[in-house]
Amino acid sequence: MPRRTLYTEPDLVEIYWDVELAAIWLKWFDEFDEGSRVRDAAIFALDYATQNDVKHWVGDLAVSRRGLSARDQAWVESDFQSRVLAAPLEKLVLIPPRPETGQDISWLDAWEESARQKFGGKIETRLLSEFNDIRRFFTG
Repeated sequence: MPRRTLYTEPDLVEIYWDVELAAIWLKWFDEFDEGSRVRDAAIFALDYATQNDVKHWVGDLAVSRRGLSARDQAWVESDFQSRVLAAPLEKLVLIPPRPETGQDISWLDAWEESARQKFGGKIETRLLSEFNDIRRFFTG
């Protein structure tokens, strides 16, 4: 999978451009941060998407050890959502945390429908884990 690293916060996130998928990919190693690094990374990715007319986004939580802080969760549910809607994104994939991360995944059952409603049908969303499924979603 050819990719070009765009942004890194060690032990938190790596953001890269996936050439094959024409997608910005946020690989989270940990989502919890007391400072502004989570927001800084997400804003960087959204700015990149806007400046480069990116249509596909992958939020990869597969190996993330901890979920968002309460403050960052509130930000995701407010400002982040409006920023996503302002970006040129058309398709968004969330890769859920794997069971070995120990993260609470009870929210995943409702995620696709909730995201669909939040984005008002402007952005297609899927909860996927396999690369081939992601490829089919982005290209099909």
